[in-house]
Order: sequence, then structure tokens, then C-alpha cells
Amino acid sequence: MAEEKKRPADNFGGPIGAGFLTIVLPIVILYLAFADKFNFSILEIPPIELYNLDAKAIFSCFLILSAWIIFQAILYLLPLGRRVPGTLLSNGKRLIYNINGLSAFIVSHILLLFFYILKIDISYLFNYYFEFAIASIIFSLGLSVYLYVNSFREGLLLAEGGDSGNMLYDFFIGRELNPKIGELDLKYYFELRPGLIGWIFINYSCLLYHYQTFGYVTPSMLLELFFHFVYCLDAFVYEDSVLSMMDITTDGFGYMLAFGDISWVPIVFSMHTRFLAFNPIELSTTMLAIIFALWIGGYYIFRVSNSVKCGYRLNPKSPEYADIITISTARGTKLIVSGLWGMCRHPNYLGDLMVGLAWCLTCGFSHALPYFYILYFSILLIHRELRDSSMCQKKYKKDWDTYCKVVPYRIFPFVY
Repeated sequence: MAEEKKRPADNFGGPIGAGFLTIVLPIVILYLAFADKFNFSILEIPPIELYNLDAKAIFSCFLILSAWIIFQAILYLLPLGRRVPGTLLSNGKRLIYNINGLSAFIVSHILLLFFYILKIDISYLFNYYFEFAIASIIFSLGLSVYLYVNSFREGLLLAEGGDSGNMLYDFFIGRELNPKIGELDLKYYFELRPGLIGWIFINYSCLLYHYQTFGYVTPSMLLELFFHFVYCLDAFVYEDSVLSMMDITTDGFGYMLAFGDISWVPIVFSMHTRFLAFNPIELSTTMLAIIFALWIGGYYIFRVSNSVKCGYRLNPKSPEYADIITISTARGTKLIVSGLWGMCRHPNYLGDLMVGLAWCLTCGFSHALPYFYILYFSILLIHRELRDSSMCQKKYKKDWDTYCKVVPYRIFPFVY
């Protein structure tokens, strides 16, 4: 039976690609965290003497990060919010998840208020940004080693494709589908909590530095903060939609997701506010209006498409979805081919990319580095769409061919 579960290591370029990403991604993180020291240039290699690494500061940041993760884990385990069953697993079971991210988001902001009352300066996050980046890499690496070693216990449900037999590849992808410590589902917990809320807290520290340095806050900075805050808040308001994401339903929990959740999200996603903290970009009212319109359009597509998908899965007989057109499959499920989901196969990805582009445009056009995000995110979502399409082809067979003829465009209507 164990041999039947093994699948070839064919995602992300196989073992070579997994090894490459394991090494290169932390380098990218450190490069981005170091960017302010060499004026955000993308061509200049920063001389290391620009930054004197302080081992004590890195250790302090590691302790703060660890305390933050433990604090968020405690909030996850509190009996707040709802308990919702996840998707049906290959072993015929459904896991139960605590849907209380919004409560954690609110409590975290109450904690921030206490910091303000007690005069605890959150600019520490900004001033030791690079050390926090290093600490996050160390933590994610340690967690990944624990996950890999712990995944060899008997009786565990392994991820499809995570048990290839190649140590490097399985370490990167993740062997166990849903590792837990007691009642704490590690993959689901790290997917949203510490990294996403931590990103917003880093944004606040960037705002504080920006104001203390220039004596005012630019409209660009305020708009960027608003964009990020709504994006994060949306994730918690519609938290149960995460349960149908590939990260939760299919991928194991290994270095790829651990590093992404703990290090990549808070550092890469906060790069725009950090850039604006150093650079008081002044955009015209017309340009700000165009950017806001792009963001509104993207957010509308992202939110409506996700809501329709999740809502229809939960209650397809609801009068709200009476006009939806679908294709029936031999598996007994239905594929939506109308509205936004008739425009392309992943309108949620399209909306997400429009939102991300608005983040980049808010930083103006004086530097190329803020546009790293849209480049990386485009590659990520195109790759994810290819993985999803491959899995759906195996899952639905001829029905998928029919669906692709009805909805020919993958992400970008009339383009791709």
C-alpha cells in the first residue's frame, strides 16, 4: 500500500527545483529586507559591510517571533468563533477547524492598543526588519525539519505527491497532509494567523517611521495601508473559504508552506509599505483614482468569484444560485460555466493579480523593486493554475475536456 501512494517528484522542477528553491528563496527574502540599505536598487549587489549583523538582536527577534507564534496559537485554540468541517479526505474523514481568525485579528489589535498605552514602541519591527527576516528563516527551517522527521510515524495520512521517496523533494513539498500538535492543526494555523497578522503589524511600524521621519503621511502610504488592511481582513471574514484551497486540501505541510507562511508573507507582502516609509512618493489625484479603481475592480472580481464558488459548493440549491449554469460530471459534481466563472477558469486569480498590481502602482515609477511582487505573484498563480488543471484532468477526465472548451481561458480572458 505504501508503494501505491508514492508519486513521482514532478512538481516545482522535481528534486533539483525543490533544492534550488530551498536555497534561493531565503536569499531573495534577505535581499528584499536589505533593499533599503542600497536605495532599493535591483541591479546593485549590496556590500555586506553596510549592515553589521548583531547576533543578540537576531536572537531577540527570534524570541519575539516565537512568542508571537505561541500567542496566535493560543488564540486559535480558544473556544471562539465556529467549528467547521473541512473537505473529505482520502481516508474518508473530515477534519474540524476552528474558524476564529477574525477574533484573533481583533484581539491582536487590542494588544497593539495596550502597546500604545504602555508606550511600547512597535518601531522595533521596522528598525530590526533584517534581523526579523533572518529569525523567520531560522524558525521556518527548524519547523520544516520537525515536520519532516515527525512525518515518518506510522498511521499518518500523507499528502498526495509528498511521499515520492526523494528526501529533498519530500522535505520541500511536505510529507504529512495535516500534521497536528494536540488540537493545533499546524498547516491550517500557519496558513493565516502569525504571518498575515504579522504583516499588518509590520505595516504599522512602517507608518510610524514614515511619520516620524517626514512629519506627515503621504496619500500613497495611506492608500497602501488601506489596501493591505482590507486584504488581510477579508481573509479572516471569509476564513472558511481557505478550507477549499489547494494548500489545505492537497499539499503537505513542509518547507514550501512553512517558509511561505512564516517568512515570505510578512517580508514580501510588507515590502511596499517599507518602500514608501523611506520614499514619500507623491502621486497625482488622477493617478491615485486610477489605482483605486483598479483595486476596486480587482477586489470585486476576487471576492465575488470566491463567494460564488464557496457558496455554491456549500448550498447549490440556494435560490441565490438559481441562474448559475453548470456542467455535470461523472463524479456527480458540477463545474460552474457562467458569470465570472464563465469568463475564465480562475477569475479569483485574475482579481488577486489586479489587487497586487494596484499595490505596486501605489509605489510610483521611480524604482523597479516594488514591482517584484506582481512578477512573483503572476508566476505563482500561473504555476498553481497548471497544477490545478493537471489534477482536474485526472479527476474529471473527459468532463474536464468539455469544460475547457466551454471556458477556454485560464486566467486572463482573451489572452491566456
